Amino acid sequence: MYDAINTLPSKEADRQRLARLMDQHTKSGGPVSELPGYGPKPMPPRRSKIDPETRLKRRPAPTIRKAGGRA
Repeated sequence: MYDAINTLPSKEADRQRLARLMDQHTKSGGPVSELPGYGPKPMPPRRSKIDPETRLKRRPAPTIRKAGGRA
């Protein structure tokens, strides 16, 4: 069953349907096993080294104003 709107009543109907199917499966002698879930790999640690080439490309050089007038 597909509902265009994701609501709590639609999820409850899905939960009840799955519970009925699981009951039918276990009553017919089918095994039920719990499988391991998804375990994401942790992100690698950030490097503390700053590459000067990359930093210069990202950040433009500041403008230097003359003492007596406008730049």
